[in-house]
Order: sequence, then structure tokens, then C-alpha cells
Amino acid sequence: MTAEMAKATFDAQGIYFDEHKQWYKKVSNRFVELPMGCFESTDGPQTIFGNSLKPYTSVITQMYNNGTKLFIKELYGVKLGEKEHNGCVQVVDTSMGDGHIYLYAVIEDRKKEFFKGINKVTATEKKDCEIIEYEMVL
Repeated sequence: MTAEMAKATFDAQGIYFDEHKQWYKKVSNRFVELPMGCFESTDGPQTIFGNSLKPYTSVITQMYNNGTKLFIKELYGVKLGEKEHNGCVQVVDTSMGDGHIYLYAVIEDRKKEFFKGINKVTATEKKDCEIIEYEMVL
């Protein structure tokens, strides 16, 4: 299936506090002791529904079911620090999409470099696709 790679990638729902070396999410209508106020700690960045996000492999799209592993040939070989992308991503949320695939790419400067020359992508369901952990630079 061919889709457009959304230029506006999505951001994690949460805040990374460098001084605490910890991710936090906003908690509605709940008191959490200071200094964090209305935030509680999480294991990492999440979608608005609480699904964990992995940089450069987590996608949001309405075109596939949640949990589906996809191979995107246009991502194959893209340099990410010491590693190269293997083209495998996983759908972590289906709340938006409109024919687009939104990739979690962490930092604005890295997004621009990562998406250079990528407009339309070909996504193929691939159950045995290995989701690799890529370094998340903050």
C-alpha cells in the first residue's frame, strides 16, 4: 500500500525532565506531590492512549490495525547514528492518519534530516519484521 509520509510527525505525550532523568505525563484531575505537580512518572514517551513510543519505529496510521508490523522500503538504510534503519516500524495508535503514516522521530532537527527526500512510502505488512531499538537523542 502506498501512503504519504506525514511531514508533521507526532510528538510524545509527556515531558522529559533532564534533571530527574525521567519521563512524566500530565495527569488530569489528580494531585501528585510537588515538585512535579500534576505529572506522574512513566517508563518513557507515550501516545495519548498510553502506548509506549520507540524513536523511528513507532507509527500512527488509520490504514492498519494497532500492533501491525510494517516494512517501509524508503526507510531501509537511512542512517541513524551508528545504525542504519532496517525499514521495520510498528503501528502503536490508529487515532489519526487520513492516508498518512506518522512516525515518532523525537527531535525537530533529526526529523528534517531523517525525512530528507522521503515523500511517499510503500508500506507492506510483515509479521516477522524485527523492531530495532534506535538511540533516542534528547
